[in-house]
Amino acid sequence: MTSYRSFLILIILSLTAGGLYGQMQKISGTIVINGVKSSGYQIKVTEADIRNMKKKISTRPDNLGNFYIDAQIGDSLEVYLRGFSKKYVIISSHDHMTVYLDNTILLEEVDINAAINNKTFLKKTAVDYNKQNNIYFGGKPPITLLSPFGGSPITFFRELLGKDGEKVRRFNKYINQQIELEEVDAKFNTQTIKQVVAINDYEINAFKAAYRPTIEDIKKWTNYELYDYIKQSYEDFKKSK
Repeated sequence: MTSYRSFLILIILSLTAGGLYGQMQKISGTIVINGVKSSGYQIKVTEADIRNMKKKISTRPDNLGNFYIDAQIGDSLEVYLRGFSKKYVIISSHDHMTVYLDNTILLEEVDINAAINNKTFLKKTAVDYNKQNNIYFGGKPPITLLSPFGGSPITFFRELLGKDGEKVRRFNKYINQQIELEEVDAKFNTQTIKQVVAINDYEINAFKAAYRPTIEDIKKWTNYELYDYIKQSYEDFKKSK
C-alpha cells in the first residue's frame, strides 16, 4: 500500500510540475549597453521598451535598469532602445536574464547587419532549445531511425509522437517565422526606402506596414526590382492619402 501511495504521489507531482512549466510567470531581467568607450563599464538602460511578441504586452525598466514582464518559456521578447537595432531574446528559463545591447550597432547605420546578427542568434537559440529538450532531429526524425541495423526506433517515436518533439516543432516553426521577418527587414527598411523615394518621417511606418513585401518576393527580387516596387508602392501610397 505504501508503494502504491508513493507511486500516486509521484504521478501527481509530475503532473503539477508539467502544468506549472507551461504557466505564465513574471520574468525579470536587466538591460545593459556594452562597449562604452568613455568608461569601459556596462551602463544599465532605463528607457528601453520590452515587448512580449506572443502575448502582445509591453513594459519598461525601472530606475535600476530592471524589468519584469509576464512570459513563459518559448516566448520571444523584443527589446528596443532609440538609436539601437532591436534585440530579440527567447525565454529559455525562468531565471533572471541580462540583455546586452551593443553601442557599436546603430539602427541608422547597419539595418542589414543587425538583421543578420538577429538571424544568427535565432538559429543558435533554436539549436540550443533542441538540445535542452534532447531533441536532435527537430521533432522530424528520419525514417532510417526505424532500421534494425544501427537505427533507434525509440528516438524516432519520441521525436515524432512525444511532447518534447511536438514542443520543439512549434518552437522551430516560430523561429523560422522570425527569421523570415528578419530577411524582409534586412532589405525593406527605413534606410533603403529613403534612398529610393523622398518619403517623410511621419509617413514611413504607415508605408512599411501597408506595402511590406512577402519573404517570397524578397528572395526572388533583384535590387532593381525591389527599388522599382518601392517607387510604385509609394506612388500608390500618396494617392490613397
